[in-house]
Amino acid sequence: MENSRDATEAILRQRHLALLLFRRAFAEEPDAAFMESMASATAIEAIEVFAAADPRLAAMASTMRELPQASEAARFLDEARAEYTALFIGPAKAIAPFWESVYLDPRELLFLESTADVRNRYEAEGYRVGTTTREAEDSIAFELDFMACLAERTIAAFRDGDGQEFARLVRVQQAFEQDHMLDWLPQFAERAKGVPSACLYPMLCAAVAAFVAVDTHILEEFAEEAA
Repeated sequence: MENSRDATEAILRQRHLALLLFRRAFAEEPDAAFMESMASATAIEAIEVFAAADPRLAAMASTMRELPQASEAARFLDEARAEYTALFIGPAKAIAPFWESVYLDPRELLFLESTADVRNRYEAEGYRVGTTTREAEDSIAFELDFMACLAERTIAAFRDGDGQEFARLVRVQQAFEQDHMLDWLPQFAERAKGVPSACLYPMLCAAVAAFVAVDTHILEEFAEEAA
């Protein structure tokens, strides 16, 4: 039984680390610190735990192990920054905007009813978007940060033996992924293939879509065990 608890806690920790890694990848353009964290053994292990479930995660783990070092690192970082800008910012139309609502309406509008539902789910869990700008709450970075916050609270509930709160948090996360992440992330990843360079971010977009799909099944198993 103790081994089972240890295994469960290990998965909970690794999914939390993976969510934090993905959140940072999209929250702002890459810098040297981010590239260093991507290449760390801790980050690689967090992705490798889930790699057997989807080849896109296996590809991410492989890329992380082979990130350029020394003299090649600066050039690669410049390419990754240019890729981030082209995909998510502009200067022309972004290739793969990272807001959920863009993928739910052919007009590619922000602040739809889905955005309001995201905001309501954040507020229900006491989560606040920490920004002074009027940015839509359904950006991938905010959604991943929300999930990472809940993942951290899930670990705490598990360690405290609070089965009721653990089960509730698992259901909240599972519902959020199903209602607000599963549908649009595959489209997001597909559009990211349109960037000319494809040095880092198309892989990350594909991997985050894969991770959420895998995570939904993991949460489903936790929910069944907690029932």
